[in-house]
Amino acid sequence: MIPLEQLGPAHAPGERLALPFLVDMAKLYERFVARWLEKHLPLGMNLQVQENARIGDDERIKVSIDMVLYDSLAGRAISVLDTKYKAHGTIANADFYQITAYANIKDCQDAILVYPVPLERDLSVTFGDITVRNLTFALDGDLDANGDRFLAGLSPGRRPVTPEKPTLS
Repeated sequence: MIPLEQLGPAHAPGERLALPFLVDMAKLYERFVARWLEKHLPLGMNLQVQENARIGDDERIKVSIDMVLYDSLAGRAISVLDTKYKAHGTIANADFYQITAYANIKDCQDAILVYPVPLERDLSVTFGDITVRNLTFALDGDLDANGDRFLAGLSPGRRPVTPEKPTLS
């Protein structure tokens, strides 16, 4: 019997051929956060995933927003969320502009960038009527506990308890 570690693809040549494949980790992270959130949202809130919207009256300029959190009773957008599968610890200007545009389109004041690791410094910047902030949905450790921290931070104006940054060995 062949040991399990010898059955997967490797960089070294072996006896068998394997088809290459690529996993889009950014898309996988986005889908994971969305599905977890859909299952754990409190009553009175609902989530629209990959909501299509357009900018102004021009049919040619369309965007797809990762997630829009709605107040179920009022039917209004509470927050727009954009997942960023990045681990460099800082926010790119383009990501800031993108989430600000989404919040503007949805006429909501809470714009959240979601990362798998904590940033070097949390962001909470008010730009006009929009507050742009970051949250972490970590993928290491207890995913439900990480999700609970993430969910607690979704309330506008409230920051979650941030776990300690992992140490690399």
